Amino acid sequence: MKLNHRSAGVLLVLTLLLAGLPGMVLADTLSDLDSYYQELYPADEPGATILISRDGNAVYRKAFGMADIENGIANQTNMVFRLGSITKQFTAVAIMMLEQEGKLKVSDDMTKYLPSYTPPPSTITIEHLLTHTSGIPSYTGLEGWMSTSKIREKLSVEAMMDEWEGLELEFEPGSTWKYNNSGYYMLGTIIANVSGMGYDEFIEQRIFEPLGMNDSYYDHSELIIPNRARGYQRGEDGELQNADYLDMGQPYAAGSLASTVDDMAKWDVALYGDAILPQEVLQRMWTSYVLTDGSETGYGYGWSVSEHNDNDVISHGGGIFGFRTEGMRLPEQGLYVSVLSNGASASPDLAAIAAVKAMLEEPFRVVPVDVELSELEALTGVYRGSDDSLRNVTLEDGQLMIEVFPGFKLAGTPVGGNRFQMQDTAFEMVFGGEHGDIEHMEMQRVGWVSQRSMRTDDPLP
Repeated sequence: MKLNHRSAGVLLVLTLLLAGLPGMVLADTLSDLDSYYQELYPADEPGATILISRDGNAVYRKAFGMADIENGIANQTNMVFRLGSITKQFTAVAIMMLEQEGKLKVSDDMTKYLPSYTPPPSTITIEHLLTHTSGIPSYTGLEGWMSTSKIREKLSVEAMMDEWEGLELEFEPGSTWKYNNSGYYMLGTIIANVSGMGYDEFIEQRIFEPLGMNDSYYDHSELIIPNRARGYQRGEDGELQNADYLDMGQPYAAGSLASTVDDMAKWDVALYGDAILPQEVLQRMWTSYVLTDGSETGYGYGWSVSEHNDNDVISHGGGIFGFRTEGMRLPEQGLYVSVLSNGASASPDLAAIAAVKAMLEEPFRVVPVDVELSELEALTGVYRGSDDSLRNVTLEDGQLMIEVFPGFKLAGTPVGGNRFQMQDTAFEMVFGGEHGDIEHMEMQRVGWVSQRSMRTDDPLP
């Protein structure tokens, strides 16, 4: 068929318009997201840098709020933030690199590489350390450690491990999952002992440098780091203040790295190839560990693993004095989100989950719905979790209140279908059961394995 000039012109315009539609839709979505982030991170408060990438290409990259309030420095996308526990995925990868080189096996007893450590009564493998199933008490959970001057002390590796070496195991290794910073501290020591390099040197020379992560560091406090963001917290009266000091030798391999969203995007790209580890090894790391009773933990080696609407979600957050972070990857979608914040504003998981939902074309803003008082009353009661924890659901001035932890309540905003968005968090509580009866309550969040609590007539302690 032969087209005249006018027909050809019309066809060209239509083709361009149709081709542009997906981009226009994405632009509208990102504009809405932009508005949401401005609400989360006001211009005159501590802020965040946020990057969304698809198939290795940044589709969104912006900074909000302040990086340094005292000096009037606005946040920029190249600011360096402490990563907190996102560090753990780098530590886990370092361990697997050493296994690939034949220098250790994750099935090995950990004491093989910690010769001065007194063997515990049960065998603890490197894999137990990687998966938070060792039973060793976490030093950050020891009484007074985080709230006293203890966290400021510069302690040697030996002095640190002495603090928990003689303590009784909390459970038989492999039988229970309990988040554990002691385990990852010990992994850093194993990396140093096996490689003959300091943990910081290993990460910098074997991971950061080869990947061109030139703005990533082991964040020694004395280092001069260009574009370093300052950390903030809120006092008991809610007033903004500088974050408390801690010696960065203490978080060590559990939480002492620092980076930018651009460098974290480079890290994500590397995880799709074999530059760091073979894909079969990475897939092994992204497989939920199975406890001795056959139940899954929702945690692999250094990453949480879960699903959202049939998409695998591989993620980890971080929190360290003055900084909170979140990283989420959805491999089937080629989607990665990095949120790095300096601590005293909205939780980064709110921002990360909003990005994931927006990119999946799902609503990401909370839209409250009206619920009859009688419907709310039907949800009240006591619910028992699989760990025997009790959660009390009450009605206070017409507002559903859920005791997430003993003595700590959050208001639930109804969003429809017996779902309630928890106040100032990315968590939802979902009530359900058979034949319209409320039998259980589930705490849900993208990137997190849901936890179910069953309704009980047991009294509160």
